[in-house]
Amino acid sequence: MFGEIDELRNSGSFDEQQHSIGPAFYYTLGEAEVDEFGKGEGAELVLSLGAQFGLTEQTSDAALKVFIGYEFF
Repeated sequence: MFGEIDELRNSGSFDEQQHSIGPAFYYTLGEAEVDEFGKGEGAELVLSLGAQFGLTEQTSDAALKVFIGYEFF
């Protein structure tokens, strides 16, 4: 699910906000290991592709979302 709220203290009604929902596929390349103290070694590349469908009038009826993330420790 994806959503966007401009101001938390004055977010308006649900219908005035942009919200969408839909399936997404994630794929991770590489490995990262984190110990019990939160310190880690390694890196990961995360790729995501999803089809999103609008839940409100303010949101597009359909959208394609792509996410590329690189995490290193």
